[in-house]
Amino acid sequence: MIGRDEELGRISSVAEPAIAGRGGIVMLKGEPGIGKTAMLTVISRALAERGMRVCHGSARELEQAVGFAAIGACLGLERPSSEPMLERARTILFGQIGSAMPQSGHDYAVVETLLSLIDTWCSTGPVAVILDDAQWADPASLMTLQRLGEMAFDLPLFVMVATRQWSAGHPLAAFWPRLEAKGAVTVRLGALSEAAVSTLVERTLGARADPSLMATVARADGNPLCVEVLMSGLLEDGAIAVVDGVAEPSRQMSAARLPKSVTDEIRRRLDSLLVGDRHLLSMAAALGASVEVVELSSILGESVITIWSAIAAAIEVGLLIRDDERIAFRHDVFQQAIADRLPVSSQDSLRRRAAITLMSMEAPVERVAAYLSAGPGPIEPRGIVWLAESVDALLVRAPETAIGLLERVVNTGGIDTSTSQRLELGYVRALLRSGRLVDAESFARQVLAQDRAEADEPTAVHLGLLRWLLAQACFAQGRMDATAEVAEATLARPGMTPEAKGRYHGFLALTYLSGERYDDVEQFGQLAVSVGDSYDDLIATGMGCTALSGLRYAKGYLDDALVFSDRVLAAAARQGGGAADQFDVHLIRGNILIELDRLDEADGTFTAAARDRELVSHMRPAHQFSRARTRFVAGEWDDAIAEMATLQDFSDSYGYAAPMQNLRALIALRRGSAVPDLAVHDESDRRFGNRTYLHLGAWVRAVTSEGQGRPDEALQILAEAVHQYADTLCSATLYYIYPDLARLAAMGRDPLIAEQVAVASEELARRQPTASRRATAALCRGLLAGRSDLLGAAFEAFQAAGRPWYAAQALESLAAQLVHDGQGSEANRTLDRALGLYADLGCEWDIARAETRLRGLGLRRGRGGRRNRPKHGMAALTVTERKVAELVAQGCSNSDIAESMFLSRRTVETHVSSILAKLGLNSRVLVAIAFSADSRN
Repeated sequence: MIGRDEELGRISSVAEPAIAGRGGIVMLKGEPGIGKTAMLTVISRALAERGMRVCHGSARELEQAVGFAAIGACLGLERPSSEPMLERARTILFGQIGSAMPQSGHDYAVVETLLSLIDTWCSTGPVAVILDDAQWADPASLMTLQRLGEMAFDLPLFVMVATRQWSAGHPLAAFWPRLEAKGAVTVRLGALSEAAVSTLVERTLGARADPSLMATVARADGNPLCVEVLMSGLLEDGAIAVVDGVAEPSRQMSAARLPKSVTDEIRRRLDSLLVGDRHLLSMAAALGASVEVVELSSILGESVITIWSAIAAAIEVGLLIRDDERIAFRHDVFQQAIADRLPVSSQDSLRRRAAITLMSMEAPVERVAAYLSAGPGPIEPRGIVWLAESVDALLVRAPETAIGLLERVVNTGGIDTSTSQRLELGYVRALLRSGRLVDAESFARQVLAQDRAEADEPTAVHLGLLRWLLAQACFAQGRMDATAEVAEATLARPGMTPEAKGRYHGFLALTYLSGERYDDVEQFGQLAVSVGDSYDDLIATGMGCTALSGLRYAKGYLDDALVFSDRVLAAAARQGGGAADQFDVHLIRGNILIELDRLDEADGTFTAAARDRELVSHMRPAHQFSRARTRFVAGEWDDAIAEMATLQDFSDSYGYAAPMQNLRALIALRRGSAVPDLAVHDESDRRFGNRTYLHLGAWVRAVTSEGQGRPDEALQILAEAVHQYADTLCSATLYYIYPDLARLAAMGRDPLIAEQVAVASEELARRQPTASRRATAALCRGLLAGRSDLLGAAFEAFQAAGRPWYAAQALESLAAQLVHDGQGSEANRTLDRALGLYADLGCEWDIARAETRLRGLGLRRGRGGRRNRPKHGMAALTVTERKVAELVAQGCSNSDIAESMFLSRRTVETHVSSILAKLGLNSRVLVAIAFSADSRN
């Protein structure tokens, strides 16, 4: 570390706080040979000596397409572990999964497990995760590093990555600036100063270098590796002499063949070996930075003794280092320079030979595939057969590599029909897994468009599977009309089995639900359930019951909806708890429970879903939004915002981004925050999530209009929304806007609208008399009729339903009615109760609006009582945040807290960050101290 004091100091300034409890992330950048690996080694040893748990590994160039290869090298994922959570990550990573399971969902499950593991480690002591050669890290490992970097600032966690300069399109370029904005540090290793080079030379030679020798060393441009290689080359040639403690060029210097570069010196050393050893090392280098000796023996057809002899000679001249049973090159610069001795065509040929050899040795599929994909040439028949047989395993470990290989062979002639069909199916499934849904749909349509006779059963089965995958590709894009077209066309074909018809009937029922074709949903849903029950087919039963449950939910018959939802769970349990790829056994049930005012059960349902279906990421936005909606109606608005913060981790195939943004905007507006132009209202977006919550956009626009002094405009916006979205997918939660609409109608003296909303709320309560729906009906009718008894009943029912914000609205309207009835003192007390509830939620806009409303009715009152919730200190913590903080103070990890509180770990992270900000603290340790002091007071 000569000449690196400044860089070491900057790194230590981030690592030291991690030991104390608040971590950070450092990126070390520099050219090859500049000393990155040496610095990582020094840092790792120093941190281990300080008591940190250090996880240190390196990414490899040939593993850039292998999921979690880089982070796996750090954490030891390659081998079995006695730690249950680490072994769980291995099980998910290497396990077999459904044919249409998105890769993003699989990766997310592994990432969450790894983060929970590291989080648990952090609860027992500081942890360091250090990765070298990050420029070669696979995307899944980089995603894990990004999340680790985000976690580090609230944990005793130090993350450090070393990398060369990356290209503009590299994933690091996408997320590193965001981490820098949060406090991540970039340290650049540049050329050593002249003084540092002089010190390095002196320590290498054991003598001070004279100016003429330093002039020769200057050609290394301050690169430590180049300096070391240059000096060792000169020493070996006898070109340096030490006279009176001073190193100077010897007489042989002028005759010495001075290396012009590191590569030149490496080649010189290689030339010093025997011809056979030289050739063997060149072939080994073409296979990667490290190769197992036994595998190399089989690939090259050489004895292990011959290979070990070559290894010993290469170690002696400094080209290799000892690494158990592997050939390991001293530096990737060495490996590349030696590999370049072989022509590119020879390297490609060697790698393909390695692939064929490793196939017979049953090596990991990702390693075989990495070699098999080398070079642009055709894949030989043995490789094609292996690919067809191994595609399932390859989809798990390296789906992008699988896609690349499959693209090269799916249209290749001369392949037998059975193999060709397996490759076609594998290609579509690979595209689905990688999220390339449009490509999957296009290829499936291309194959199905070919004029193939379906007389033989294998071909008919194959094309049937392709049609099923085509339907899944359309469905996963949220394109319900296209899904219905595929299903309808398939059902029109002759020769379909009853089981297959049942599944397509279920698909149609789900797509028709999205299109609000309710009669068709009933017909096809019942057909699917009948077939599913007859043949004990989970997919048919599950799709049919899910569609029928959703239909009854939309129409307001919640008990009936729950019956169908429970049948889905029963069918799944009967078949071992599994579920189909394209429907969710928990989502609709959780939403039904919200509307039944069984909020704790709803939350537990979504928690179970997160655990049981953690591999299905395309449904997570729906779950997270539904959990946020649970928190919203329960008045836990900070928690709702925390839940929605996790939506950024997922793709949004079903259109939940718009309702999420509208719900966040609604909360912000009610709290008095400026939210310009945030309402999202796009009726052309026919995806299920967007269409189910279109009224939220209207609600945001109405609140904005009222806040800007245009209550009549707000009234019309809400009235039009109620008229437009009645009997649509929105109808299940459309009544959320009724209290605002009824209040505006009463204030604007519009009895027609007031009557319409009262009737609508009463009809909904008649269909399902939940506490919240009875409360809404009582509130709307009470505002219209001017009846304080109904408004009081509305408050009591909203309280019973666990909906404090709505209870505050009922109290506010009750206070207004009491003023009208001449009960000023009671109106004052009632308004104070309403303002207290609003204050608990931070609803500063509602507080100001309610006071203005009552003042306009002639209520005269002081400013006594609580108005706003504190923004800082212990009193600023929400109930959930205080529970989280107490568990943090007890030493629980985020994962432990998530487990005990039935939250996602990412939501807990959001809460912890909020707690630290509100308390003005910078570590979890200080949270424990603060709570200890608070309890004493």
